[in-house]
Amino acid sequence: MTLTSEDLLAISNLLDVKLKPIDNRLTSLEVKVDNLEAKVDKMDRRLTNLEVKVDNLESKVDTIDRRLTNLEVHIENVTDKNIALLAENYVPAARQFEKASYKIEALQADNDIIKKVLGEHSGKLEKIS
Repeated sequence: MTLTSEDLLAISNLLDVKLKPIDNRLTSLEVKVDNLEAKVDKMDRRLTNLEVKVDNLESKVDTIDRRLTNLEVHIENVTDKNIALLAENYVPAARQFEKASYKIEALQADNDIIKKVLGEHSGKLEKIS
């Protein structure tokens, strides 16, 4: 059995009718895939931007870490040493000032006595003269 041109045309039309919904669905699917690809591309760009920002942030954190380490070393080697020197010198100086304060009080008391005695002697000398 051989198919005529009319048979082939009828089969072709029948296939066109039957395959039209599938073609429509495939077209719709292609549009959705294109939209999905666009969204994935957008997400990829955002992720790349995020990676750049993370790299910059890591660089800044490294800089801060180096500065903090330098600060810790400075505090340990310089500031703490200077504070220790100040404390070592402060205690003896404070003791000397404490001893001197007693001497100053004694000198003030002696000075008051001298003033009083001098005043009395001045009074006696005036009476004599």
